[in-house]
Amino acid sequence: MNIKVAILLTCYNRKKTTCACIGHVLASANKAVYNYDVFLLDDGSCDGTTAAVLSAYPQVNVTQGTGQLYWCGGMRKVWDVAAKNATYDAFLLINDDILVEGDAISKLEDMHKKHPDSILVGACREEDIENASYGFFGASGIISPVDPPARLTMKIGMNGNCVWVPKCVYDVIGNFRSVYRHSRGDFDYGWRALKAGFDVLLTPFYVGRCRRHDLDKPKWQLPGLSITKRWGEFNSPKGVPLDEYFAISYLRNPWLGWLSVIKWPYLFIKGCFADATTDRPRQKM
Repeated sequence: MNIKVAILLTCYNRKKTTCACIGHVLASANKAVYNYDVFLLDDGSCDGTTAAVLSAYPQVNVTQGTGQLYWCGGMRKVWDVAAKNATYDAFLLINDDILVEGDAISKLEDMHKKHPDSILVGACREEDIENASYGFFGASGIISPVDPPARLTMKIGMNGNCVWVPKCVYDVIGNFRSVYRHSRGDFDYGWRALKAGFDVLLTPFYVGRCRRHDLDKPKWQLPGLSITKRWGEFNSPKGVPLDEYFAISYLRNPWLGWLSVIKWPYLFIKGCFADATTDRPRQKM
């Protein structure tokens, strides 16, 4: 079957993790029917990631970043590279810390055949327990896979850890928006697809294992920081920069966008007094 899919990853300074992920991805792709090209954006790693990847997997197309792209910027760049390389029938976005299961890509192909015009979001589970870690999340937390597949709504967020985007969606939605540097671009993409009339479905099966990171306390809430340092971390790409917070809020509802401008300073003040021993709650939009 002459269907071509581009697998997209970005990485920074975690050579062992990235190589393990790519190994699992290629093993799963080799068991599937479609044709796959793998594209990796290495955003200035100094731990030898590029050399290790090319030594183990010379078929991977590696592009170098600036060192300041972060996750969303890196995915945006590698997506552009792949789209210019050839005409692909779909793009498969993979976070480089997922250990994809052996039959996951074959299952994604089967699901794509049933829902050719839909974005498919791969459900992930924790490394050592069977709890869901990424996929869809709502007010009550991460949503476990169910059959028939759960559908995204404007009240549910989409994680970008494993996402199948068919060409028909890409032709309308395009890439991640440039306003997002590290996070929130995946939430934005899912909601923009909904607004454009596409379905976004959670796989009724787990595609792999990936530890949930969004429970870790962000740097700007760590104890012992000066106000200046804390403010800098809050405004950093991994914090809550106002332009991104406004963009994602406005997309959901224009009133939420303007309300976010008022709420934004409150988030910082609240974070300054957060209990240093308290884990971060579920992933925020």
